Amino acid sequence: MPHTVLTDSQLANLLNKGDAAAFNEIYKRFWKKVYNESYKSAAFGKVEV
Repeated sequence: MPHTVLTDSQLANLLNKGDAAAFNEIYKRFWKKVYNESYKSAAFGKVEV
């Protein structure tokens, strides 16, 4: 089954087993959200670098 049709929970389980393709799919799904939240936190002084 292609990783694109799996739920986030299923991908997390595969990731815990060392599945690199699961990591790639999780990255594709969430990189923008993680980037945006990190940017907002840094921009408003919530994170010290």
